[in-house]
Amino acid sequence: MSADLITDLSSRFPLTYPIPTPLSHPDLISSADLATEEDLLHNPENLRSWLSYISQIKDRIEKALPPPSDPPSPEDTLLGPLSSPVAREGLQQLVCIYERALAIFPTSFKLWRSYINTRQAYVLGTLSESAKKARAHQAKRGAAYKTNVKELLDGVEDAHEWVGGLDGVVGYEEWKSLIATGERMIGWLSHLPVPWLMHLSVILHPSCPAVFKRTYARRTFDRALRTLPPSLHGRIWGVYLRWAEIIGGDAGERVWRRFLKVWYLRLGLD
Repeated sequence: MSADLITDLSSRFPLTYPIPTPLSHPDLISSADLATEEDLLHNPENLRSWLSYISQIKDRIEKALPPPSDPPSPEDTLLGPLSSPVAREGLQQLVCIYERALAIFPTSFKLWRSYINTRQAYVLGTLSESAKKARAHQAKRGAAYKTNVKELLDGVEDAHEWVGGLDGVVGYEEWKSLIATGERMIGWLSHLPVPWLMHLSVILHPSCPAVFKRTYARRTFDRALRTLPPSLHGRIWGVYLRWAEIIGGDAGERVWRRFLKVWYLRLGLD
């Protein structure tokens, strides 16, 4: 693979920073959306209207996407979900709408979850079938699994398997933008465990740039444990210990020792 191709592909990113606006990207709003835009202009505090608008745009993008090439080209392999101009323009359009909605509803968990899931789909790729089953299984466990670290460890590896994804070197700037957006979500919703888990799942992706996989990851896990109440620490430890296994070495060993110390104290053991 030539260096010229890598340089050319890297130059396309980031797509989402600075945040795309109609001023910087005149084609973001199509004539078909003018009526919806006018409705939102007169009634911007209707969250349901924003979500409906976003759903319409997603459907339009999905129908316009070209079929995947078989076999995939080197460009398709490196760019993953962002290999086509339709996908890249669609991501910018969605980011513009989400950001406008979040300016009005900055503490909406429903809106943030939809936004981050959408951004992750364009960068991380698609969850594998085993990951979807693992997450569905976790959702059915009820409240008990949220503090049972053994159960969390059993399913955490399967729950974070992805197919495809944007290459961490070629798309470094886009990965960086995604992680910065996740930090903003945590800033607004730090009292909830799910935003932390959504953000931390990015770090477990095999294509995540190396700069985010060690020191940044460890500090983010530690911030989550400091911020959330002890009753919710089990959910963080499940992912944290999986990260420790991936990293290995002294760093991974220290995490396991720290966990065992906390767990022994919790059980009242010396």
